[in-house]
Amino acid sequence: MAGMIFDLDVYYEGRDDADQVRADQRDMAAFELEYRMGTTTALEQRTVTFLRYIGWHAMRRTGRTEERFDRWEKNVTSVAEPDDDDDQDGEQQETADPTNPAP
Repeated sequence: MAGMIFDLDVYYEGRDDADQVRADQRDMAAFELEYRMGTTTALEQRTVTFLRYIGWHAMRRTGRTEERFDRWEKNVTSVAEPDDDDDQDGEQQETADPTNPAP
């Protein structure tokens, strides 16, 4: 939870691409108020609910949705942190090591 920032991919039913959103302490505080549960406990006990809620709250906070949570999440199939090892197409990205003498 470096710096209390979550970069999230939000996937919707019927779409192959994801919306990216950045959730921060404002979104986590909203979760804590709504669910009466701290972030650490939520990550351990209600990870999916936590990620979906902060993803929605960040989308709403940034003006990317006006829907209430219960309506928004009906079409959401997944909210997750993006894989750092994957590129835009979902293929693993290889980086050449300039110090390696092998071709």
